[in-house]
Amino acid sequence: MSLTKKEALALYKQGRNSVVNTLIVYSKNNDELKKENDELRQKLQVYQSKEVTRPSGKEAPFEKLTKKKRKKKSGQKKGHKGKTRAKAPRIDKVEEHVLEECPNDGAPLGDPVETRSRVIEDINLDGIKTEFTQHDINRYYCPEEQKIVEPKVDAAPAGCSIGVNLIVLTAWLHYMIGVSVGGVMKIIGLSYSTEISRGGLIGMWNKFAQHLHPMYDQIKGNINESAVLNCDETGWRVDGATWWMWVFCDHHWCYYLIDKSRAGKVVLKVLGEILNGILITDFYGAYNGIVAIAKQKCLYHLFTELKKVSVRNASQEWKDFQKGFKRLLKDGIRLLSIKKDISLDDFNRKKDFILKRFEEFLIKHTTSDDKDVNRILKRLRRHYDEIFTFLDYDGVSPYNNHGEQQIRPAAVNRNNSHGNRSTRGAATQSILMTVFQSLKLQGFCPVRESIRMFKQSIRGETPTWPIKQDQSNHLSNETKITA
Repeated sequence: MSLTKKEALALYKQGRNSVVNTLIVYSKNNDELKKENDELRQKLQVYQSKEVTRPSGKEAPFEKLTKKKRKKKSGQKKGHKGKTRAKAPRIDKVEEHVLEECPNDGAPLGDPVETRSRVIEDINLDGIKTEFTQHDINRYYCPEEQKIVEPKVDAAPAGCSIGVNLIVLTAWLHYMIGVSVGGVMKIIGLSYSTEISRGGLIGMWNKFAQHLHPMYDQIKGNINESAVLNCDETGWRVDGATWWMWVFCDHHWCYYLIDKSRAGKVVLKVLGEILNGILITDFYGAYNGIVAIAKQKCLYHLFTELKKVSVRNASQEWKDFQKGFKRLLKDGIRLLSIKKDISLDDFNRKKDFILKRFEEFLIKHTTSDDKDVNRILKRLRRHYDEIFTFLDYDGVSPYNNHGEQQIRPAAVNRNNSHGNRSTRGAATQSILMTVFQSLKLQGFCPVRESIRMFKQSIRGETPTWPIKQDQSNHLSNETKITA
């Protein structure tokens, strides 16, 4: 919408009226463009603020906003003790390296003047071979039952020619390390010279999960008795449709469930209507329907929300609101960090002062003309007793980091495998991840202990969980009311 010099002169020669009419047309067009530009800018702000959200599983990668990397100081933290690799427990082979001439100038060399030793730990690709074991099973006639009996062979499940060790190892690589099925096939083919089809692998993993299903149910029961429980969920794909991966965990147990629903009925199905413990979650409404001793909402989500709104809302009212609220939250977190260094009376006095400040803050901002302030205030009033719970109980974090860390392996696996092809595959995924991750949290070797439980189930026994003396996670041991 610009005129050349020649067009401008021609318009000028036409007279005053022509110039005025042309400017009016140009002005109307400019107003329309400005209005369209404002509408597009508002839509962009709504998208950036995520007021209209979609599950991450339904968002295309190119539509997701690029997050800035956090500035983190490099190097080890202050007070961190260095760690070096332990010395070799044995020497399996000795190789001697000699020189007859100098590698630099080719001069002849005599006897060595000294010898230095260097121990290198490596794997022997030619030495790792698959073992083919023939099991000669003696069968006997039982006169009381009047039938043939034979001893149980726990080296492999019934109807399977692949051993327990290989089944568990490949399942661990896929479900916990995140190696794709094709990648597992390549690793087994290279390292163990064994060829297994894709369907054969998946079929063996399904059998493995069936044998460990009693442990899955047992872990669910242990989760219901947790003193402090973290919960989270993320998008998952089952046969191309959007489902959800749920995680319920404490510091000893981790329970995964893949369900097509993201509603609160999933939480009620796993935990029941009453939890005899403390629940740490984000602000998602599905967790509101359960009754617990106390609840803690993740403060990191609050900080993130305040930061996100500040990008698009520059009003003075919002600036004052978010500045005062952030100071209040940080004072509470700072009080938790010095709890061990002050007396109980001093801690309770400071805690009561923070809670009083929180109450006065909500009263001060009862009404507001800023829609973002009203939205955050509505959330704070709804969860008034769930913001500073970490100051009332020991062992309660103000963040949901533990829950997000436990769902991280599922997110890595999802990026490699893109979910499951069937509901049976989703059930297998839930069972094996639950058992593997719970063993890892308790300091056990997931592969070795899973092999032991797998063999117990094959023999017809009930699988038993390995026991440590410090596994109890009851409310009386981990959480104490401080006020």
